[in-house]
Amino acid sequence: MLLPIVHRELGSAARRRETYRQRFWLAAAMVGMWLCLLRFGQSSLPVWQQGQSLFRASGILAMAFAMLAGAFLTADCLSREKREGTLGLLFLTELKGYDVVLGKLVATSLHGFYGLLAVFPVLGLPLLLGSVTLGEFARIALALVATLFLSLSIGMLISALWMESRQTMTLTLVAVLLLAGIPPVLGLLASSWASPGAPRLLFAPSPAGLFFYGLEANYSGGFPSRASMYWTSLLTILTVAGSALIFPCFYVPRAWREAGQESKAASGGFWQRLRLGSSAQRLLGRRRLNVNPFYWLAGRDLTPRWIAWALLVPMFCAWAGFMLASLPPTPNQETYVTVSMLTAYFMHQVLKYLVAVEATRRLSEARRSGTLEPLLVTPIAESEIMAGQRRALILLFAGPAVLLLATNLAHAWIPVLSGLAAGRFYRDAPLFFVAGLGGAAVLFYDLHALSLVGMWLAVRDSGHRRAVFGTLARVMLGPWLVVACLVLIRGLGRTVAFESIICWLGVSALLDLSLANWARDELTKGLRDHPPPSAAPGTRPAPALAPGALTLP
Repeated sequence: MLLPIVHRELGSAARRRETYRQRFWLAAAMVGMWLCLLRFGQSSLPVWQQGQSLFRASGILAMAFAMLAGAFLTADCLSREKREGTLGLLFLTELKGYDVVLGKLVATSLHGFYGLLAVFPVLGLPLLLGSVTLGEFARIALALVATLFLSLSIGMLISALWMESRQTMTLTLVAVLLLAGIPPVLGLLASSWASPGAPRLLFAPSPAGLFFYGLEANYSGGFPSRASMYWTSLLTILTVAGSALIFPCFYVPRAWREAGQESKAASGGFWQRLRLGSSAQRLLGRRRLNVNPFYWLAGRDLTPRWIAWALLVPMFCAWAGFMLASLPPTPNQETYVTVSMLTAYFMHQVLKYLVAVEATRRLSEARRSGTLEPLLVTPIAESEIMAGQRRALILLFAGPAVLLLATNLAHAWIPVLSGLAAGRFYRDAPLFFVAGLGGAAVLFYDLHALSLVGMWLAVRDSGHRRAVFGTLARVMLGPWLVVACLVLIRGLGRTVAFESIICWLGVSALLDLSLANWARDELTKGLRDHPPPSAAPGTRPAPALAPGALTLP
């Protein structure tokens, strides 16, 4: 049989209820967003112009879904096999590298493709308004499929090269975002000194450039070369995606042999000092053993801290540049403040993503490897395990959180002080002031909820990737959709009301508190209430230990 793993996974997905439920909820969410934009958009615009704006807004949301799919679907499929030592067993059969890679790709990305397929009917609703041509719809749909293929292929490539789930998910996300953002930035910078055709060529590898040139106004708006740029960009993205998918087919049959050598090489020298600290730092950290052993275990690896600083410092420099440019009273002052605020908001989401990854990683890996069960029969109480995990998160991310609080306070007060010095305030200064102070408070509530919900899903779900996705979906999906609606409504020509920002901040804080209390109640029932992933369906979990129990049940 040709591609037996692909055949097996397609049949397995067809029998799962989750396959059909996910399509329904994604389509329902897109319809809700579409109706919200239609209701609160600028009603004075002509019908065809409203339809065009709704089509672009829906396409941007679908593009974001396609770009993020690789980090949550394929980024951990091969690395998980390497961690568990089962990748080599697949090659004891007659399977080839492409059998395993394509089988894993189909198994993990089928939900993403079905989700995107469910979005297409909603994306085509503006066709009924006469504001979108069939060719424009087909080009944007093709661009979304190509972007999804690119994101999934990059996830497969990074999953084959790295082993830990937090590295593969984060690197996939960063790689896709850089590929989408860096070429347009270089194109805009080159437009000031290069020939007119050179900047457009820099847009070719970017999904954002493909989406831009697929719109009717840019595809056939009096620029014949732009039509060819769309197809050039599509061909470039498919080539990059295909190359990223071909490499694992040849590398995976040898990757399982190199896993032990890589981990051995990474256990000493510079990487060991970077990950675990110097000898003096490790000796000082051992004092945490007397406070809480799990606190020492969860906080001894400093990699999440370095990842957070490596991602946030460049964005902080960009934010500071925009803020400094907004201080003189210039006509573009409001634009600079808006861009700096969006940059700060993106920094917040990066930190929350990293907290969700680390809050779920330790307990999820302990549960899957079976080391959580022996830990529960030691004198360490379950409450100590949860407290140690939370203290480790504070140890790792306290510095980046303080940096983000400083950006929020700057956003709250710098526009006010600048307006006082200049003798005038621009229109949205009160909105930025409330959003800056409220965002600082919501940051605390979000991190609080992410830590508790992440720990609960780590012992409940069957993998780290699913636990991270479930944590972000429960805590952050609602606020993200609200922010997307506010930004798109503003783009449709409607002013964002001051009361909308207050309502968003209040609802976000209440949602965080309710989710945190719910997760805490679930965790107090015991970490052994959920059977391990290897347990057969229908088996009962082992009886729960009382907190602090010293003997086996």
